[in-house]
Amino acid sequence: MGINKFRCVQESEGGVGTLTVNNAQPMDQGAYTCEAINVKGRVLATPDCIVRIVSIPAPEPQTRPPPPPPMPAVRTCPPLTMGQNCEQCRPGAFHRNDKAPHGCLKCFCFGITDQCRSSDWYRTKVSSFNSILYNCTFHQ
Repeated sequence: MGINKFRCVQESEGGVGTLTVNNAQPMDQGAYTCEAINVKGRVLATPDCIVRIVSIPAPEPQTRPPPPPPMPAVRTCPPLTMGQNCEQCRPGAFHRNDKAPHGCLKCFCFGITDQCRSSDWYRTKVSSFNSILYNCTFHQ
């Protein structure tokens, strides 16, 4: 049959014979017969083996389901802020500012109220001719 010896391996052990055809091709199709030969004679095994090459498609690769969408990042607001983007001060706090350690300033009205708000007023330094005076001047 012209079988390439590197693709075919014959083994016999303990009275069991095996013929292995690696990388079988259409030209390997046909009837194979096992012939046993020893000091007592020879015999052909029956039934014969009929080899037919059938093209079997490779299994489809297992597809994994797509990963779930990433969870939105949970934003942790500074303690005295609130809102979806931490843009507001909580009750009892005022003056939203990212430089403030808690995001806002806590009201400090000696217990009279906890409703504070930022003012447009500020302190300035006033200079005189002879000395620098620290003067609280309020502007609106």
